[in-house]
Amino acid sequence: MEIGLVPKSEKDMEFAKAFKNKGVNVKVIDRNFLFADFDESFLGYFNRPAEFDKLMENFGEYEKNYKKYGVNLPDFDLIFLRCNEFLTEKHGFAKNVIELVESEGISVINSTKAVKLSKNKFLAYYYLKKNGIKIPKTFVSNDPVRAYFKMSEYREKLVIKPVKGKGGVGIVITDDLSTAGDVMSLYGLTEKVPIAQEFIENKRDMRIIVLGGEVLGGIYRITKEGMRKNGISMGGEAKAFKVEGELAEIAVKSAETLGCEIGGVDVIESSGEFFVLEVNSSPSFKGFQKATKIDAYDKIADYLIRECRT
Repeated sequence: MEIGLVPKSEKDMEFAKAFKNKGVNVKVIDRNFLFADFDESFLGYFNRPAEFDKLMENFGEYEKNYKKYGVNLPDFDLIFLRCNEFLTEKHGFAKNVIELVESEGISVINSTKAVKLSKNKFLAYYYLKKNGIKIPKTFVSNDPVRAYFKMSEYREKLVIKPVKGKGGVGIVITDDLSTAGDVMSLYGLTEKVPIAQEFIENKRDMRIIVLGGEVLGGIYRITKEGMRKNGISMGGEAKAFKVEGELAEIAVKSAETLGCEIGGVDVIESSGEFFVLEVNSSPSFKGFQKATKIDAYDKIADYLIRECRT
């Protein structure tokens, strides 16, 4: 059994350790070194050896023996896709290569489609709403002026966020329409698409990890004093809680709606109702593990190994 890991960051090396501890051969795939050799039907990546720099001194020799250092992606039993950023043309090529590997029948978890839907909040909100999952009042437009006028219909506070983003970066919470107008102007100048949402007053939200259609665990993300954002990366405190009943059903349905076999579902409660804020296809686990004492890396490794065998 051999699994390819496309990491999001250095923290994902914990997955590599988990696989190795279970006797599984895992190779880390650097998205910067993918290639397609159409003459050889080879969709692969260069497994840069330690002596790479020395080899490059004699590039002809390296080029002649590139297959010695190239790994064909369809040879893997499964590819674990943690990376969810494909913003540049270079990284868009990497995504295309992985999509072609999927078309060859190789399991990719999470799938490139799931990554696309979860990463694009506009698409995510559309499909969540369409499938009966409650989201905050939301308006998206490539006309920032139209979005600005829509905001006046929301409560005193509102949220402006980018279609694509991570870690709460770029999210603006304001109760001042003048400030909202300035933010909309910036979106217009940069030709970015804003998402305008009604702000739901809170001191915490919930991050629920879903794995293979089941809830692995959940944490409250409690707002740091003086902050309005709840994320752990924003200084929020994590506290474990038991996820059950309607909340568990919503979390699982949200992940499945976007095709995420592994997902971090962000939920907020207001007046006894649950609203989904986001489904993250490659959530971080540091705060989750510390609060819940659940080894997410180990559990996810077990799940992926089972998927290789099915």
